[in-house]
This record gives sequence, C-alpha cells and structure tokens, in this order.
Amino acid sequence: MGTTTTGNSGGDSDLTRTSRRSKAIQSRWNASFFLMAVAVFLLFKAGEAGQGAVEEPVLAETQSTEPVIMDLLPSMNKKQLSQEEEEAMELQQMVEDVEEYEAALAAEAAKEQAAKEQAAKEQTTNQDKEQTEQVRNNKKQEEWQEARPKARRAAEDKKDDKKEEEKEEFKLPEQIPTIPAASQSDKIKAFKQKTRPKVPYQYQRRAVIDQDPSKKNDRNRIRKELGQKWGTWRLQDPKFKDRPQEDFAKQFPSRDIPWNKFPPSAWQVDQEYLKKFLPEAKALVERSMEAILAEYGWSKFDLPDQTLEERYMGKDEEPHSFRTPIINVTDIRDLRLGNDYGGWISEKYYRGLIRRIMHAIITGDTFTMVMGGHSASAGHGNHFQQSYTLQFFKVLEPVFARLGVKLNTHNVGFGGLGTLQSSMGSKDLYGQEIDMLIWDSQMTEKSNEAYDFFARQAIMAGKRVPVFLNGMPKVLGSLDKAQAAEVGMLGEGKGGVPEIVNAKMAESVPHAARYLRCNGETRGLCREKEYNGTCWIDRDDYTPRTNQQAEPGGRASWHPGFRQHAVRGRLIAFPVLRALLEGLTLWDEATDKKLPVEVWHVDEHYKTLKKNLEEMPESESPCFTWKDVDPKAILCNKVMSAASEMTPRVFPKDTHLRHLIKPALDGSKPEPPGYEYSPPDVFNPTMETPDGEFDYLAVVENGVDYPEFMAFDNSPLPPFALPTGNKVIPLGTKTELKQGKGWGVRAPGNADGCDGSYDGFCNRGQFNPCLLYGHNDNRGGLSFTSFSGWGIFTIPNVKEGLILIRLEWWGYGKEHPETRDWDKENDGDEAYARRLSEEDDLEDDADDASYRYPNDAAYPNETSFAPYLDDGYYVDEVDETFYLDEADTRPFAHWNTTEPERARRLGEPPRQRRLKGNENCNEIKFEVIVNGKKTEYNKAKFHERLKIFQRVVQVIEVLNDPNLTNGVSHDIEIAMRITGCGHTNMWVLSGIYWA
Repeated sequence: MGTTTTGNSGGDSDLTRTSRRSKAIQSRWNASFFLMAVAVFLLFKAGEAGQGAVEEPVLAETQSTEPVIMDLLPSMNKKQLSQEEEEAMELQQMVEDVEEYEAALAAEAAKEQAAKEQAAKEQTTNQDKEQTEQVRNNKKQEEWQEARPKARRAAEDKKDDKKEEEKEEFKLPEQIPTIPAASQSDKIKAFKQKTRPKVPYQYQRRAVIDQDPSKKNDRNRIRKELGQKWGTWRLQDPKFKDRPQEDFAKQFPSRDIPWNKFPPSAWQVDQEYLKKFLPEAKALVERSMEAILAEYGWSKFDLPDQTLEERYMGKDEEPHSFRTPIINVTDIRDLRLGNDYGGWISEKYYRGLIRRIMHAIITGDTFTMVMGGHSASAGHGNHFQQSYTLQFFKVLEPVFARLGVKLNTHNVGFGGLGTLQSSMGSKDLYGQEIDMLIWDSQMTEKSNEAYDFFARQAIMAGKRVPVFLNGMPKVLGSLDKAQAAEVGMLGEGKGGVPEIVNAKMAESVPHAARYLRCNGETRGLCREKEYNGTCWIDRDDYTPRTNQQAEPGGRASWHPGFRQHAVRGRLIAFPVLRALLEGLTLWDEATDKKLPVEVWHVDEHYKTLKKNLEEMPESESPCFTWKDVDPKAILCNKVMSAASEMTPRVFPKDTHLRHLIKPALDGSKPEPPGYEYSPPDVFNPTMETPDGEFDYLAVVENGVDYPEFMAFDNSPLPPFALPTGNKVIPLGTKTELKQGKGWGVRAPGNADGCDGSYDGFCNRGQFNPCLLYGHNDNRGGLSFTSFSGWGIFTIPNVKEGLILIRLEWWGYGKEHPETRDWDKENDGDEAYARRLSEEDDLEDDADDASYRYPNDAAYPNETSFAPYLDDGYYVDEVDETFYLDEADTRPFAHWNTTEPERARRLGEPPRQRRLKGNENCNEIKFEVIVNGKKTEYNKAKFHERLKIFQRVVQVIEVLNDPNLTNGVSHDIEIAMRITGCGHTNMWVLSGIYWA
C-alpha cells in the first residue's frame, strides 16, 4: 500500500512531524496483518466447500469468492491474482512499511540525541558565562571597594542631582549652521591671500506656496496663473558653467576693475547675454515695485489709468505712502516733510545707492544693510522676522539673488539701549563693509553727540562708506554740507492709506493696509489687531522643556505691530528699487553695454568722503563737545575696535570676548548654551500672507530655478583668533597669574548664531518661554564673582594706547552657577592659589581705604536693569515682568517686577517691588593689572572713576597711555578680578573697547 501525505501546520517542528509519520506507518502495518488473516480464513472456507471436486482448478474457486474479497480489498482494483502473487505482494508491502517505519524511528532517535547534545553544550556554555561574569563582578566589586571612599566624597559634593540627571537625559541637537559661513581656516587663508573667503549661496523660495504643505499640489498651477498675469523670470545663462570662477576683481582697490580687465568669457562683457539679461532684470525690478504697490491696492490692475510713478508718488504733491522725494537743497537741517510721506533722500544719497548697487552687480560682490536702534525698531512684540529691517530683506533678497548679488541685512536693535555700546566698536560689531546704515534710536538716544559718534565711526572704520538713513537732522545736515556722507530720512508712510472707520470697512481694505490708520473711535480696534504671532507650533522632533506662552510679550504701546513694520521695510526698499532700475537702464543704454565707471566705481568716492570728514571743523561735529565722553581726541577721531558678548553682533562667531580671555588650567573657556532643537522652524502662518490675499513673493520669485553661485563672506579680517605677530606687552608680574576657573558666560541659546539676520537661529535656549519669538538682543557678557579668580585677556592691535571696559555690577552672586556652591576663590584649588607677592613690586594705584564719595554722599546712580537668570536671560526678556519707565532719564533704568521666575530659581521669596539693582557690598575690591601697574578700587573709588557715557553704558578706563604704544600696534595683556563680596555680587564684563 502506498503512504498518504497529510497536511499539517506550518508551525510544527521536525520532531512532531516525525512522530505523526511513525504513527501512520504503525497503523498501516496493523491493517496488513488483519487483511492477511482475513484472506487465510476465506481460503480455508473455500477448501472445505470443494473437497468433492478436487479436479476443478483453484482459479475457479477463487473466482467464486471474488465479490467478497474485492469488497474487502478495494485497493486491489478487482484484479484476479493467484494466491502466491497476493501473498508475495502483501509481504513485500509489509517489508517496505517496516523498513520505512524503522528508518523514521532511527531518524527521530538521532534528532532526539542531537537535541540532548545541544542542550548539554548550551548548559556548559551558560555555566562558563556565569563563571566569567561572576569573576568580572567580583573584580568590579573589588575595584568599587577600593574606590568607595573617593566615590562617597564625590557624591557628597554633588548638590543638584536632579538637574544633572535631566542634563544627561536630554541631548542637545547637533549644532547645524543655518547660514552659509566660511570656516575659520578659510578666513585665515583668505586673509593671507589678501582676499575674502567665498561660500556657496542659493536663494531658497520663501513664498507661502513653497512653505505651506497644503499648497504643495497647487504650486505649479498658481505659478502659471501668476506668470500669465504678472510676468516671470525666464532667462537662464547657457554658459553658466563655463563662466570664470576666479575673483578677477580682487587685485583692484575696492574691486574697481576696469572694463578691459574682465576675462573675455565673463558674463559682464558678453554682449549677446547682456542684451537678454538687462531687459529681463529691468522687468523684474518693475514687477517688484508693482507687487509692493499691489499689497496696498495701488497696482496697475487696481489703477490702470495711472503710470507706475503716479501710483507710488501720488498726484498733485499729495501725501502718499511711497512718496520719497529726492531733494537737492543746500541745507537740510531744518527740513520736515511729515509722517504721511515715505521720507526724503538727498540727490547724493540716490546717486550713492546707484553706485553701490551697480558695483555689487558688476563685481559679483555683496550688498549689506545694517540697522542700529532700540526696542521699537528691533521689533519687540512681533516675531523677529516681522521687524522692518528683515522685511526689507524679505522684499529685496529674491531680486538681488537673480542679479548675482547676495543681500546681507542685520537688525542690531537693543531694548532699552541706544547704539553707543555697538558704535564704540563699529568696525567689528557692525562690520566694515556696509552699504546702507540706518539709525533708529530716537527714544533712547536723543543727543546729537551720540549720533555724530555713530556716523563718524562708521565712516572712518569702514572699507566701504555707507549711505545714512535716519538720524539727528542737525548732524545729517552738517555731514551733507561737508560732503562727508550721503543722507536721507524715513517717514511713517501713512499718506493715502485708507482710514478705518469700522470693522466691516476694514475687511474691504487690502490685508497689508488693514488697521494701519485709524481714527479716535477705531483706535481700540486697530490696537486689537496690531500684532500677529505665536510662541510655539508643535513639531515631531522636539517638545519644549519650558511651558510656552500663547503669544510673544513686549507689546508695549510704543512698539509698532507687524503691519507698520512691513510698510516701513518697503518704504526703505522702494528707493533701492528705483535706484536699481535707473542703474540697469543706464547700463542697457550705454555704448557697447559698458556702464561708465564714474557711475559705479567706488574707491575714489570712498576716499573723498573720508577725507571730507577728516577736514570737517570740530565746531561742526557735536562729538567733540560731548561732555560725557572722554578721551574725545581718540573716540571722535580714531577707529575703535571691540569684542563683546552682547547680541546681536553682525559677526558673532568672530567678535566675542571668549577669543580674548585666556583658558583655565584645564584648557577650558566659558561657553554659551546651545539651542534646544535643530533649525529650521516649522512653517509659521502668523508671519505669512493669509489665504486669499495678494502674496508679493509669489510674484517676484516666480520663474526658473535660482542658480547657486559663490558669494563673499564679509567677516572681519583678520579674525581675533589669528595671531597678530605684534610685540606683546605682558602683565608685568614676576609671579605668573593663572586664569580663574570660576568665570562664566551669560548669553542666549546659540549666541554665536545671533547676527541679527533673517535666517539666524538665535535665542532657542531651554528656559525661553517663547521659542518662536526669535529676537536676538541680549545683554550678555562674561560673568564673575568674588570666587571666580583672575580674568586675563590679551587685547590685539592696540595702537593708540586706549583700553576701556564696559561693566555691569548689579547681578546677584547666587545667579552665577559656576561659583554658586563655592566658599573660596577658585573653589580652593591649590593649582590656582599663587597670589601676587610683594616681590612683584607692582605700582599700586590704590587710594587710602578711607576714600569716600565727595561730601560723604551716597552715589546717586547705582541702580540698574534687571538681574540675570541662570541661563543668561534678563528677566524682562523671558517673562516680560520688567517694564522700562521711559520718563526716567537718569543713567540707569528702573524696573518694577514681581520676579516670580527669579524667586523660584533662587529659592527666595519674591520681592513685590524692586526699584534698584543689586548694590555692591561695602567690602568690595576691584583690581586691574596692566603693564606692571595694579589699580585697586574700593566701592567709593569705583563709582567715582566710572565713566557714564550713556544710560547703562558705563565704562572703566583700564589704559590711556599713547606713549606706551607710540602709534605702533601692540598686543596688551590685562587682568581683573573682584574680591570681598562673597555671593552678594555678580559682575558682568559685556565689552572691551580699544584703539
């Protein structure tokens, strides 16, 4: 009999299947014996019935029994067989079944034996592992027993286990730069080659259709419709890959390359390409101007019977938002046009814009705008990218990128401050290659002297000389009259904007102009719609560790909202577009497509402006009569340098104080916190054009893809980190001082990314309750207490023998985490214990300890801004609990606060009203060493020697000795520390300035 295959579960083991097969064979074997017995019985009966007929063949007898046998054995197919054949067949089948059964049993036994052997082997292996692990554990236990006393001491010293565990669990993201920037090695290499490093740059579309995921499937359709109505950029350079890549203009002063020095394959001298490029470029600029007007309902489709000029200038001299007259008068000091206009610019300003823009296009350079101002101009209350400086950038970047120019724009605004803390180091903190410089600090810096200083430093320090927009009218007039600067003024641009009379009428006004202008009855409605922002939008890769506010703070009555910032940014951009259009037209109409060099060369022009400033009579320059500032001969006449931890700075990675401070013995320097999550932020609809409203960028960006090109990095050269090769003037101590290990840095998250730019990723620290706010301004610095030890700095390239330091002394010592748990200087570390000995024989400038304030009066100005928190934020920047009294004109602001956050962190009861910052303890001693001279200041002497240049800009003169350097650049070491106050005081060194 044949075997039958039976189905079984795919999950059966081999052993299970073998067992089933064995049972089936056993059953068939038993059936075979039964059938054989039946056959024998039937044959026996047949024999009994046929004893009388022996003669008949057996076959006949078998046939007579066929129906019975065939019914019992259907598998025989009713075939007639002889008895011998049947028996032989059955026997053969039985033998085969037995052999198969025995083979199956043998295989099963073999598998069982193999399984037993494997189990035994695994048991042996596990025993070996257990023995090995036991040996290892015993060894660890012995090592632990030996190290146990040390571990116990370490555990006792650890004060904040919970906080440390949180730090270990939470991993900061990898520090990914969002802005293309040259590496330090590239900068050093470029400096040695007397050029500037380049970085890859490609404009990334910012229109809502490219940012909003819901628009993904409609992008091509929207672009096609916009292109048909407004036009689009179609030109691609067929020779783009073959154009020369070398910097062929670097050998000429200010990159003023003559036309005959361009490589023949350069696009600037390719006649056929220029015949297509220049008309396309002009059409783009006109399209951009039309798109701005369309945002406010003044496009060619809204007013088809008016020309472009009529629509942005208005008719019959009537006030109009974008009416910015180009004036040519001899004295502009008393010129007033009112806020209904976009402002005014001088003819020289306008021609200066054309010169700088065309120079950037023709030489493949950058165009840079910087704004210095206070909280309103910084954009407080709005997202940082909603500020007018960055709205200017958002409008113009896609235009400049089409023309091969990288636009740089930096909002360097500070809440509660003016510009002096930055302009004292304009060369480093604002930059040397500025094309347009805006001053907007009317509330906090109203003096002619401060603005004159701002302008003079920018003109003297720059490799370029910028055009100046906004300022004190008297100073602007003097600079214009002396032909030392090209100037203009900004207006509010509200002329022609519909006045909102009720909410229903407001909805009929274009979104950009809605609620811009209200009457007395609707002022509350406009105020209600002033801002649009949010503090957080959920993302998949990060959840904030600090609860996020619903919306940004800082929405004071004097802080304009997003619409006012948007229109102001466009008011500044519109004259730039007008100048760009005229420059392109002049180029297109020029003989052989060669724009006359007197239109776009800049070197001689810059030299003339600098020379005219130098020759201005001091009587015409308010800086020289500034009673609060000294030494005027250097500050008003010499280029100042600076390093700072305050942000924003245009080049934060290159200009921080950490470059100047010496490392501690372990090689470490103070480092600011990183950011909490990696850039970029998710799409934020509160900053974008709403659905159904006109989208400027969708029109201007439209066209073929933007190509990538190499753009210049404008970082200052040489970098502070590069050795100068100058002679060093050491501290002059016989006993070597050690850099203290208790110095820290107070700074926002990712401080080295706080450059005031649109794409900078700044202030995303752990304790920030409004991570999407994005503002850069922070009064950071290197912090130290009486336990921090000496701070030792090397100041590079000191030529005039002047070093000033800006200090803030009103912090609380317990707010300084580096020394919070110490009770000795440097935590009692013997490696730092060397002190100045009597053998050092330093000249001691300390006065008698009995020195007191004149007339024994308490120093009147020892008040302050808010204290720092652990992560470097001011309380007012974190939770808006501090409010500046704008009417207070004293040198330092006063604040009111309930300080819940500060009290929670420091474990102190909240002070319900605090009008002053922390005063210095009576025992404080401030020590400074430079060139073998140690100066000690007790509390009274410190405040007597303190120079208050401006509110909250107070400096100590560390060195003022021109004879020390004799006009030759030296690197000078200085050291400073405070003692005597324990945990009462924390000081902050926010900046060092020198010449």
